[in-house]
Amino acid sequence: MKDRLWVTWEDHRRSRVLAEQFKCKYKPLTLEASRYIRYPALAALTLALLVRERPKYLFCQNPSVVLAALCVLLKPLFRYRLIVDRHSNFKFETADSKALKARIFHAVSNFSIRNADLNIITNHVLADIVEQTGGRAVVLPDKIPQLDSSKPAPNFFSLSDTAKVVCITMFDDDEPIQELVQAGVGLGDRATLFMTGNYRKTYSEAEKEALEEKGVHFCGFVDEETYASALANADAVVVLTKKDLILNCGAYEALSLAKPLVLSDTPTLQQYFGGCAVYADPRNPRSIIDSIIKALNCRDQLSYKAKTSVEILDREWNIQFSRVCESAGII
Repeated sequence: MKDRLWVTWEDHRRSRVLAEQFKCKYKPLTLEASRYIRYPALAALTLALLVRERPKYLFCQNPSVVLAALCVLLKPLFRYRLIVDRHSNFKFETADSKALKARIFHAVSNFSIRNADLNIITNHVLADIVEQTGGRAVVLPDKIPQLDSSKPAPNFFSLSDTAKVVCITMFDDDEPIQELVQAGVGLGDRATLFMTGNYRKTYSEAEKEALEEKGVHFCGFVDEETYASALANADAVVVLTKKDLILNCGAYEALSLAKPLVLSDTPTLQQYFGGCAVYADPRNPRSIIDSIIKALNCRDQLSYKAKTSVEILDREWNIQFSRVCESAGII
């Protein structure tokens, strides 16, 4: 609809899907540059977009916390209703830090929480935290995506003749990269790990080549078609985080394809995915190895549970979506 706009500073599947569901015009504004160039440039582009579109309802993705704060500051000028879709960038681990960077982050984040008209949160614990901060929250997990399961295997799968295990990673701080690599080496000839994302954040080319000889392959960033192909043809999918209160986008994607899943043993993930996954201690390579082997051995049972759960989760999501629309005042 012409009166609904979704703006984001990174092109993310959740934003694309929700923008479509809310019938928003979707405008990802992206720029590869240092933050000193990126933030002013994207702020200017956002302002120009708002001048042009004049939305009645503005949805924005957080991250970026800077974008959410900017959209709050511009509310009086453009008189839109602001709905912020907050991912898991609350940075609880730095909440008590005295560092200036951390204090600025939390001040800006809390400012946008309190002044958005509505905050969309992925789970009830985070919703309670938002409410305690002074914001208004509604819960809406990711919608189970529809990925093409008929795609042929990606070329890099030919590098292995053992079970293919795809690790969905971005090489971010919350991911147990070293533990995953140790687990991949420890699996030996039982399985090969294929890790997505920018491995150059952590490993040199020489280190990459040495690890690939030991059964851990680094795919780098791949396009969406190759990514879907890798998931569709994987024997198991691993998505691990060292943080609680996170529902991983990659886990939804693997679930939609009924793939055996290995997830972190956090209460948030266990409550949502239940018996559709095997749970590992992300800080323990041995636990990761055992969980991958279990997932491979129980793939038929896990796939069956995933298929039956998707129907239930879809129905529950549609109910929650209707509640969000009502809370946002767009019904």
